[in-house]
Amino acid sequence: MRHDSKTRCILVTATMAFLVVAKTTAVASTPEAWTEFRQDVGNACREKVKGLLTTPKFLIDPLGSESFGIAVAYGSSRHDSKPRTIICVYDKKTKRVEISQEFRAEIRPNR
Repeated sequence: MRHDSKTRCILVTATMAFLVVAKTTAVASTPEAWTEFRQDVGNACREKVKGLLTTPKFLIDPLGSESFGIAVAYGSSRHDSKPRTIICVYDKKTKRVEISQEFRAEIRPNR
């Protein structure tokens, strides 16, 4: 099967793009990369909930979703000292963090 130079150029470009994406995915999937990801999510969420909960604790989804890191912060509200929870969402691309409002929920991790 013969390809003209334009088709060949498209095939080479598409192959190179695939290899770059495949390499990036493989690198992002190393145990070290996931550890760093969890630390980034935890640090960003800790900073965002600072001052809202008394001595907050965090549960961090180890992998998150395709686009977001997800964490749950829980502790006592600074406003009324009752147990409260805040959901933290971390955008993997922009590293921007958004949090929910405090809501009543007591989390007791099984440990």
